[in-house]
Amino acid sequence: MQQRRTKKYIIFLILTVVSIGIVAGCTNSSGSSLGDNGVISGMVYLNSAELSVQKVVQDANDDQYYFNNASTPTKQLNENLFLVKFNDHLSVKEIESILDRYHLRAWQRLTSTNIYGIEITSQTDIDQLATKKEVVFYEPDYSIASQVIANDSFYPQQWNLDLIQAEKIWRDYAELADDEIVVAVLDSGIFPNHPDLNEILLPGRDFIDDDYDPTDTSTTFSHGTHVAGIIAAITNNRQGIAGINAGIRILPVRVIGSSGTGGYSALIAGIDWAVEQGADIINFSLAGNFDSNTLHSTIQAAYEQGVTLIAAAGNDSSPSVLYPAYYDEVIAVGAVGPEKELAPYSNYGDGLTLVAPGGNSQATTHNINTILSTSGMRSSDGSIQPNYHWAQGTSMAAPHVSGLAAYLYQAGITNPTEIKDLMVATARDLGQPGFDFDYGAGLIDIYQALQTAYRDPVEDNDKQSKEITELIIYAVKPDNQITNSSIAVRPDENGYFQLNLPAGDYQLKAWQDNTDDQLINSGDYYAESELITLQKGEQIENVALYLETIN
Repeated sequence: MQQRRTKKYIIFLILTVVSIGIVAGCTNSSGSSLGDNGVISGMVYLNSAELSVQKVVQDANDDQYYFNNASTPTKQLNENLFLVKFNDHLSVKEIESILDRYHLRAWQRLTSTNIYGIEITSQTDIDQLATKKEVVFYEPDYSIASQVIANDSFYPQQWNLDLIQAEKIWRDYAELADDEIVVAVLDSGIFPNHPDLNEILLPGRDFIDDDYDPTDTSTTFSHGTHVAGIIAAITNNRQGIAGINAGIRILPVRVIGSSGTGGYSALIAGIDWAVEQGADIINFSLAGNFDSNTLHSTIQAAYEQGVTLIAAAGNDSSPSVLYPAYYDEVIAVGAVGPEKELAPYSNYGDGLTLVAPGGNSQATTHNINTILSTSGMRSSDGSIQPNYHWAQGTSMAAPHVSGLAAYLYQAGITNPTEIKDLMVATARDLGQPGFDFDYGAGLIDIYQALQTAYRDPVEDNDKQSKEITELIIYAVKPDNQITNSSIAVRPDENGYFQLNLPAGDYQLKAWQDNTDDQLINSGDYYAESELITLQKGEQIENVALYLETIN
């Protein structure tokens, strides 16, 4: 009888571990002549009460004020508002009489101890009032800003969280915390005693040793622990790092051995088990080179059960997204460094959905440009030593997207198709305008995804998310209309744009086709500039375009 051959596929981890002793290099750059061209640059502002569903275009100073200022600002929010303390024995009627005498208005009684908010028309008003014996003290109504900078000791080194505006998310969506949301991390196992993870771990499973102890056995670096920390490390516990979404649970499933590899069989069994345990999201920071009917059918079954699947695209620097990321049911994630450029190791091409921070050790933006997260190692005596490691790879990019997916579940969006569509629609465009092979839809934008989720709530889990158009700046000749041949550019996330144009006369037109009918009409956002004359080699700056909703 002929012996039957069995194919054995191998899956492998998608990362590069970087030691902490990195020496940053320098790069030289030189300017180039504009030749016959010139440059027009400026900002686009949304001047409407309604926010854009694709990009919140705002002054860059807004973010700087709220998130780079660690201390409470001393600026007075409104110079016409003051806080006044009157003597306790005065009645409300007596205080009102005093205010009437000086033509002042109390806009609010703040406490029962006669502290009032007073509106004035000039500094003289408050100065005169302050001389009265009935007034104990007065002071300006100073402004405050949210102080959500995490107190975790290594947080200042987590440039990746700054890149995805984590503080903005924590500030505005803190109420979403929901520890019933479960992210299964199918990986090399997790160290259960890590102080940044021990409170959020659920009982897991080991499909390498076939038991219920999914503890990583590595003696050098715990890949699974690193991935889990990026997603959900405990935040504001005054130690270690901050996770993207600290209000969820992690289900550890070990499908990778200590050598850093494992079989499709363990992966398939792990997927099936995680679905049975009620996982909402599965993170695959691993990949295999081969398509597999068995793996794909398991992926499809999980997807049909409403599980969102997120996987690393691969670290081969090749235009070939690996498996399971390549499957349509999976969100395939490439990696960028701190400068938002595709990391040199990241796979790209057909099948890539979007990108997220994965690190780039060749960058010079920060002291260390890879991803810091929880990790550890097993000592020779078998004891586990939790610590923190820097690492880079699409393995590190994928868990950023899992953190976003968990936020969307917390917001009530639980259909995998809708989640993927929403991530794509709200990603920050990078590279060539629109969808491209290097970046897919672009860099994940958790804040914009959540804003869109709340502006356009999903009423039916079978409904497709509506297509969302993007804001584009066009340069057209005087009296011409926008056409497909018009020179165009998209503004960045802060609203900044720059157009490199031949010398000549131009009118800039900013347009977002919200009605998706290819016509500038009611419901769209639109703005246009005055006529601009651009000379050879000239750089015209600070052009402002104020978007209005067309009625």
